[in-house]
Amino acid sequence: MSDLAPLAGEAKAHWLQQLSPVCRLLAVLLFSLSVVALNTSILQVIAFCSAMCLAFSSGLPIKVLLKRLLPIELFLILVVVFLPFTMKGEHAGYLFGLFAMSDVGLDRAIEILLRANTLILVSLVLLATLQPEEIGYALHKLAVPQKLVQLFLMTVRYVSVLSQEYQRLRTAMRARAFQPKSNLHTWKSLGWLMGMLLVRSIERSERVTEAMKCRGFNGQFRLMDHYDWQHRDTIFLMLSLSLSVILLILEFF
Repeated sequence: MSDLAPLAGEAKAHWLQQLSPVCRLLAVLLFSLSVVALNTSILQVIAFCSAMCLAFSSGLPIKVLLKRLLPIELFLILVVVFLPFTMKGEHAGYLFGLFAMSDVGLDRAIEILLRANTLILVSLVLLATLQPEEIGYALHKLAVPQKLVQLFLMTVRYVSVLSQEYQRLRTAMRARAFQPKSNLHTWKSLGWLMGMLLVRSIERSERVTEAMKCRGFNGQFRLMDHYDWQHRDTIFLMLSLSLSVILLILEFF
């Protein structure tokens, strides 16, 4: 399964798990569009606080969320540290009395930090707690083309399989005393590695296609559980839409 699956059981039997996947996907899309349109710092802080409230009320362990946020925060720290020194603008201060920080770069770094954390938190809480097939179900209900839905589901399912195949090929190369260096032999070997991975992927896809046809696959993935739209989905979606509209009204008017 994909990396999304471990979070799916963390909020079990909580109100979050009772929401329809379609409702959760729509809420993420609406809120994300409103957050991207915000340029006022105070409104970005309000959106971030709203995402934090959703995360705390979701029933997910804080340690799990922090573990998922850590790799992204390390990247954002680099942006926040270097951006104020690389953008032109009026000086907002000096670091160690040597490096000048621009006010434009500092504002932009804070804006990126708030916006990215808001979007990531909302996506983690509402989407990462879904199984991949539930996300595929939601995409299908939102009239996303069936081929794109199938491509998404098959990609999620077989990324780990391709990774295992790649590891087996790399192990075979190491067993033959291959050591990567900066020379022509290394580049040729890596090219053969990618070629073999592509060939084996095609062979695997053909076997999977035949196996699915033998089991009566007609082009649609079906879920064991059917998610009917409930009153709680309407309430949650209306709250999300109301918050998004209020933020946009405050931003533009």
